[in-house]
Amino acid sequence: ELVYGQKSNLTVENIYKEFVIYGQRLKQYVGDVSTITTEKINTKKFLFEGAHGTFLDAVFGTYPYTTAVNTISGAVFAYVGFPPQAINTLGIVKAYTTRVGNGPFPTELFNQTGDKIRSVGGEFGTVSKRPRRCGWLDIPLIKTAHRLSGFNKLAITKLDVLSGIDKIKVCTHYKLEGKLLKTLPPQIKDFYRCQPVYKIFQGWKTDISKCRKIFQLPKAAKKYLSFIEKSIGVPIQYVFVGPGRDETIEI
Repeated sequence: ELVYGQKSNLTVENIYKEFVIYGQRLKQYVGDVSTITTEKINTKKFLFEGAHGTFLDAVFGTYPYTTAVNTISGAVFAYVGFPPQAINTLGIVKAYTTRVGNGPFPTELFNQTGDKIRSVGGEFGTVSKRPRRCGWLDIPLIKTAHRLSGFNKLAITKLDVLSGIDKIKVCTHYKLEGKLLKTLPPQIKDFYRCQPVYKIFQGWKTDISKCRKIFQLPKAAKKYLSFIEKSIGVPIQYVFVGPGRDETIEI
């Protein structure tokens, strides 16, 4: 029998023989996740990690440029069956903005700075190796993500990638039809029309990858982080200054 033009030995018996072995190996990991986790709320800590960014959420993302499921923190309640009152949410935010594929991107850079961020930050698809779109940090985007997921703390990643950039911009608002917006407009057609309003920060030249305490960072980097913290209204708990596990500043 041909399957997609190729000979195949796919039969019920062969499929069963192969997959029953997998089932035996995985059996010890199968259980009622909701019951197992909630019974141990007071004695264990659980880490739930979102696999996609906020705006790939099927309902609240920039549809149709989304995935097929929910990616905001509330998905934990629906997909795992974990009680809302037991969760603290850590918002993971790059020190700049990236996007994969099509969709609105008000702060996207089409110049050498964007190329530098992409190159230094390794912003290429893990599997496809497709270059990611890169741009300046977008505060309205983060504020909207905070509204949807309710961060308790922030983790700022890849701060080191911005080292060596003379002037760093941060989008503080969008301008749409003469009005200033603090968060994303509800319709994607309007998001495409939004123009970023920037605040410009002095960059830093020094290598920050060896910093392990917040006071070791250059003054300009600390000012940049402080602005993010105040703009979102959420304290920063972690700052990542390199790809290594130890290249982390805990505040």
